[in-house]
Amino acid sequence: MRCRLAYVIVSVIMLCFLSPNVTAQTNQNQQTLPEAVQDKAETIKDETGLKSISSEQYDAIIIVMLVIVLWGTISGFRQNTTVFYNFDDLALCFGMIASPAAIGFVWMIFNFSVDLYFILSGIAVLACLLGVLQYTWKSGVRGMFPVVFVTKVFWGTLTMLAIWWLLSPPGKNAESRRSARAFATMFLLIAAPVVARLVKYKEGNFFNPTSLSRSGITNIGKIRNSFKGDNN
Repeated sequence: MRCRLAYVIVSVIMLCFLSPNVTAQTNQNQQTLPEAVQDKAETIKDETGLKSISSEQYDAIIIVMLVIVLWGTISGFRQNTTVFYNFDDLALCFGMIASPAAIGFVWMIFNFSVDLYFILSGIAVLACLLGVLQYTWKSGVRGMFPVVFVTKVFWGTLTMLAIWWLLSPPGKNAESRRSARAFATMFLLIAAPVVARLVKYKEGNFFNPTSLSRSGITNIGKIRNSFKGDNN
């Protein structure tokens, strides 16, 4: 169980931050985008005097976040609060995490500076964040906002990542792509009914998993119906 959880966490990090494994010419040396971003982050940390968190602090943060997610999920199940206003709300939560990766591919094409990468990523994340805040406000969430926000990002990221892997699995060969798709399918069969209970309006102008369709993918019909709230 721990290995599977670690696989999910590492997969999210690799996809969202390290997947644009591209190169740029920096001071006449080849450097990947993750390395350039890490160097920039180290420079900022040195200039501001920020200290790295310890492993104990990191573990404590993870535990607190999981407790908050559990709290928000249970509250959503009991309909004490609205977690996702609609499916667009869910997609925007994933966008806050995935947009830096998407901009990384643009960086690969135009080879602009790392500073500009940070600026564009910040704008994209802020735009998604404003969308999430708007939907959260429309949902009537006030005092529970911190709990709902963490729950949104957790379920939104994992769900959209699994859908991405289901439709376009990563991997260098057919076997690894089959494994990734099988893992995404298993996760969605479990998570889709949970997410469906957390979505107030099962609709979306830009994204709607209830219309998922792809020939040759096993159980995609069951996943689609689960997002509709239909377990049959």
